[in-house]
Amino acid sequence: MNKTSQVKVKMKMVSRNIMIWCLLAAFVPCVISATIPSNSDREMKLNVALQKRDQYVPQKSLENSVELLAEQENKNMGTPISPSRTVATNVKLLQQLRVTHILNAAEGDSYMHVKTGAEYYVDTGIVYHGVPANDMNYFNLSIYFEECADFIAQALAYKGDRGKVYVHCQKGYSRSATVVVAYLMLRHKMDVRAALATVREKREIGPNDGFLYQLCQLNDKLENEGKL
Repeated sequence: MNKTSQVKVKMKMVSRNIMIWCLLAAFVPCVISATIPSNSDREMKLNVALQKRDQYVPQKSLENSVELLAEQENKNMGTPISPSRTVATNVKLLQQLRVTHILNAAEGDSYMHVKTGAEYYVDTGIVYHGVPANDMNYFNLSIYFEECADFIAQALAYKGDRGKVYVHCQKGYSRSATVVVAYLMLRHKMDVRAALATVREKREIGPNDGFLYQLCQLNDKLENEGKL
């Protein structure tokens, strides 16, 4: 089996087990790509991302996003990622979508964070986990990779694989995307290129240069340990 086939098999395995949350919040520019990139395209995208962050693309409304989510839910597609604070703070919508767990990759009080927390979801039945990450090149997000991967895995296994995890940051573009890519690498044995390509098939993302470097370091570590 060649490398491309191996990647496709891994992606199919993930699709069977994981529900994507591609809720595109109002006023958050983003796009869904259904095209499966070739190996050369994946490598080019990764190399470009290491040089320069991807740019945002035209806006989608929250209403259209919910319709898109319903379509994807019916198809059982994807990876656990969604964008911004708009949905994260809408408890009624989260309950309607049967979300069981939330991972806030931007926990904090500043303008670049989402101020929720476990107390925000008290009496909702939603399990919360927060990571106080800054979307800055120098921030070491890698120290949270393992705990986030554990939380996502436990969330998806909730009540016999019926869990639905909403992974978000402020805009769903850098921090939450990095956490999900790390999860795919750690728990589904994807290399960094395959993990990035898997997420980018569902929505546009742009981990900052520092986060991309940390993902590459994780890739080297897993390769050296024979885990990829």
